[in-house]
Formats: sequence, C-alpha cells, structure tokens
Amino acid sequence: MPAKTAKPPVRPKRTKTEVQREFEEIQEQAANARESADPKMEEASRRQARQAFDSLDNPFSLELLPLPHLSL
Repeated sequence: MPAKTAKPPVRPKRTKTEVQREFEEIQEQAANARESADPKMEEASRRQARQAFDSLDNPFSLELLPLPHLSL
C-alpha cells in the first residue's frame, strides 16, 4: 500500500489590510535598498552626467526652437 503524501498546509486567507501592510513593507524595503545603492555606481553616474554637460559648448546659450503649431 502506498504511503500517504502529506499536503502542505493551506495558507489561510488574508484580509485586505494585511495584504496592504505586507505590500507597504516590501515597498519600504525596496526604497531602502535603492537608497543604499552602490556609491561607486552613483559616482560613476554623476561623472558621466558631468562629462556630458561639460561636452556642450555653452549649455546656457541654447536657442529656444519654435514649437510646431498643434491643431486640435
């Protein structure tokens, strides 16, 4: 006779409030992870932005181009 296999326990249904609380915790953890991102990567990103800015001839003399007429 084959042995009975035990089924994993069924997780009880959670209330909407519990689900929202868990979701907020996950969002907070993700935000904390982004805040504590690798400082070397952040510095590299800043350096790249600075190089792009410095490569412009004169970033403050950009001419405003006329916008095309939008017909509604």
